[in-house]
Amino acid sequence: MNLTIRYAVPADTPILQTLGKSSYYHHFKELWDCPVELRQFIDSEYAPDQLENSLNDPSVTWLIAESDKPVGFAKISWDRPVSGGNHSGALLNKLYFAPGETGKGYGRILFEKAIEIARHKEQHFFWLQVLKGNDSGRRFYESLGMQHLADEEFTTPKQKKRVTCIWKMYLDIAGSAGDVKQSPRINGVVLEKVLQRL
Repeated sequence: MNLTIRYAVPADTPILQTLGKSSYYHHFKELWDCPVELRQFIDSEYAPDQLENSLNDPSVTWLIAESDKPVGFAKISWDRPVSGGNHSGALLNKLYFAPGETGKGYGRILFEKAIEIARHKEQHFFWLQVLKGNDSGRRFYESLGMQHLADEEFTTPKQKKRVTCIWKMYLDIAGSAGDVKQSPRINGVVLEKVLQRL
């Protein structure tokens, strides 16, 4: 398995646009009730100006995973408030791979790289959202130790789905490996501190 992960730069906008559109449509089209709204969402989310603005935003990091070509990417936003509590941390906005590139262990490698960067940036939480119905995505993140804590509404004019929000406190940056202090609570759920590398 030969996978290289690098930071994306504004010149990578065409790569992210192509990968983003193809991967999102392939993996998530069945979770949308209205094909027109799906296309509108994809076109807006991966519009060149939108991507360039995000790539130039210091509070956001984009990563590109490459084998012999670009095969996937991740987007992480820093110091984002965690729903349901007074905490903030790294929000994994996207972790997508091109059709045919899943099931190779690439997702775990890219996820671990995102965690590594989050540690360097002293993020105390690492969280994300998964559309309800995306069972493979939910199982993938749960296999990496993430826990489901709450559901939030995701609505468009023509559909109403629930977004499954899963996140976990992965590291107390102020402590050293092996230190376990009292775990905080979000929505009444105790978050276990896992102080080993994910």
